[in-house]
Amino acid sequence: MFSAELDAAAADQPFWGARLAVEHLGPTPIRASRLTTRRARHALASLDTYRAAVGAAAERMLAEDGTGKAVDVLEGIVGTGR
Repeated sequence: MFSAELDAAAADQPFWGARLAVEHLGPTPIRASRLTTRRARHALASLDTYRAAVGAAAERMLAEDGTGKAVDVLEGIVGTGR
């Protein structure tokens, strides 16, 4: 990976970690500067509490036609329509 790609991936992680926490799909992210063994252990120990919610979210995502919706939007922009 190039440096810019690494920077983008690193910048993305706090956002998506926070989104998962808001949706109760994962623990609250821990900033690297605040990471301790105790905090990491607590976060890892709590992962089983999210299993059912993550499974339900996965089922909803599997039922979506995200690619089809994206194609519809793009075709609408370029005016070809389906």
